[in-house]
Amino acid sequence: CSPMPRKPALIGLVLFVMSCESSAKAPLEPVPAASRPVVDEPVSKTPAPRDLTRNPPLIDVGAGEMYVGTLSTNQRLSAMHPSEYCLDDDKLYQGAQFRLGALNVFGVDEELRALAAHGPVAVSAEKKLGLLSRLRELGPCPENYEPEMVQMRSDWVPLEGGPNSTRALLNGLAYLDATKVQAVDMFAPLDGDKETVRFRIRNPFTLPLASLKFTAHYEGGPGKPMPSYLDKTLALEPGAWAELELPRHIAEETPLPSKRGSELRSVELTGSLGRATLEIELFVPRYDGR
Repeated sequence: CSPMPRKPALIGLVLFVMSCESSAKAPLEPVPAASRPVVDEPVSKTPAPRDLTRNPPLIDVGAGEMYVGTLSTNQRLSAMHPSEYCLDDDKLYQGAQFRLGALNVFGVDEELRALAAHGPVAVSAEKKLGLLSRLRELGPCPENYEPEMVQMRSDWVPLEGGPNSTRALLNGLAYLDATKVQAVDMFAPLDGDKETVRFRIRNPFTLPLASLKFTAHYEGGPGKPMPSYLDKTLALEPGAWAELELPRHIAEETPLPSKRGSELRSVELTGSLGRATLEIELFVPRYDGR
């Protein structure tokens, strides 16, 4: 099945761009809705970030091919992030330990392991075709090698299809052959309440963020939880930061009696910046009622 279409923007968002010498208020304008690519549901959630006021060095997005996104840890028999595959030759193969968005990453396991709980990372890597060539044969497939049955949405299914796949499919998939990885410090939650989510976001790159798509991602609603998206624009100069406010919930347009709306889950930045491809999901903290 295809990903759910995005709904029209329903809310406003307040943006304050700050610098060391002055502050200015710049409203975010809606951008046209667009079709949404399939993106894996990440395993690693964004933890409490570092203090952004210390202004860590900017990440050079023009020096070489780079991929920036949310790091996930692959797991055995995972339906969404498999680390092993039982293929159509009845043999079991070891895959990557980590993935960035939908792409498996090879070459920097120790560095990725150190950043597994950090959130977004920037990986200097070459995107290559032929995931099958990077797998290591482990022996015959175990009996009953099937993941636990879970309800799967189309935007959760990995490109491999799961831990049971075929040699032909994996041979046609891309992966990242990485040489370097670095943390991306760009997000800090602020005090919010049951109605409003507040957070700070920083441009950690050497180029402005104006060309990227900025999206608020909501989950929930009546019946089976489904995603809703509000597309905005976000313009931040290198090193600049912004304070954002978003409603924690949005109402669902539905004929059903239930009035339960969707809750803000994350904000996303996607697109190209210099030689970097970005697919970043920054998770917002849930309100704990205190």
